[in-house]
Amino acid sequence: MASKSDEGSSLKRFAECAVGMRNIFYQDGILSEPEFLFMDNHFKVLEMAYLRWKDKHMPYLSGIERGTLQSKST
Repeated sequence: MASKSDEGSSLKRFAECAVGMRNIFYQDGILSEPEFLFMDNHFKVLEMAYLRWKDKHMPYLSGIERGTLQSKST
């Protein structure tokens, strides 16, 4: 069974890859503005779930190293 730290690292890597893919789709014009906003809203839900998981399983990191998903740069 993976440790909580390993699980957290896996979740963070997944989020970083998914955000990168979303940004590439948006930059290449594959996603329209409404499609991007729809996808971005889902990422915000995932981010909240990840932060809650992290607070529950890794409380010693709360407030110190709360990694978040990156939004598209403007």
